[in-house]
Amino acid sequence: FDGHGEQGKHVSECASIQIAKHLFGHKDLHTNPVSALESAFLDTQQKIERTHNFDAFHSGTTAIAAYRHRNRLYVANVGDSRAVMGCGMGSSRGSGAGPEPLRAVELSSDHRPDREDEKRRILEGGGVVHQSTIPVRQGFGAPPRFMRVGPERVWDRTGRCGLCVTRSLGDLCMRPWVTAIPEVTERELTTKDRLIILGSDGVWDRLSNQEAVDIAARHRDPAAAAREISSVARQRWHQQTQGQMSDDITAVVMHLEFGATPPPTRASSRGAAGGAT
Repeated sequence: FDGHGEQGKHVSECASIQIAKHLFGHKDLHTNPVSALESAFLDTQQKIERTHNFDAFHSGTTAIAAYRHRNRLYVANVGDSRAVMGCGMGSSRGSGAGPEPLRAVELSSDHRPDREDEKRRILEGGGVVHQSTIPVRQGFGAPPRFMRVGPERVWDRTGRCGLCVTRSLGDLCMRPWVTAIPEVTERELTTKDRLIILGSDGVWDRLSNQEAVDIAARHRDPAAAAREISSVARQRWHQQTQGQMSDDITAVVMHLEFGATPPPTRASSRGAAGGAT
């Protein structure tokens, strides 16, 4: 969960509680996990609308969730947090001569306005997508010229509030163009699938998928892996912005034991600068 807006922390905290509650209380969780995940996200949005209507008008959160049922993995996503899997490239696990090389495989697709299908959905629904506009002075007495800057955004009805994601929880002023309907992917797990990383965009804006998987592959302890991923992302934010800014940074690492009875080992590391994770 990666909150944004003044009340993003409250919205993300509500979402983290409600998604788990609705998912594990869903009657079809084991028979239809895709439907259960979709319902959990939409029920959470309805809860936010009922109990955080004012807070969530100009605030919201991204959300990504991974659910394993037997040999299948389901990932549900709204926003630009991302799930990445580390897959072995050989036919068997490591031989003890160091960490096994893993290949990064994306399990989700970021919901941003520059994604063509998302942009088309919003425009066809009557929404507005464009970059921010700033006035630029041209000379004494001359009218300002307006310049487009920054990433594309979805704009509310007033044209004063723009959002860099096309799906989220909360963000009531952006409805119906920014939707809470999650994109759900399904994958059959194999013995080559070793680990999963869930991360906010503060991670992925500074680390490639492969870099994050390489870091996680070096650690037996998923908590240590999550801490190093977060630490490297934070260091790069400071280096590349001269310490002026850092996005919210959250990483979750889960080890997969294919065919094992216990659930996968999971650990997370979070660090925020100016917002909620």
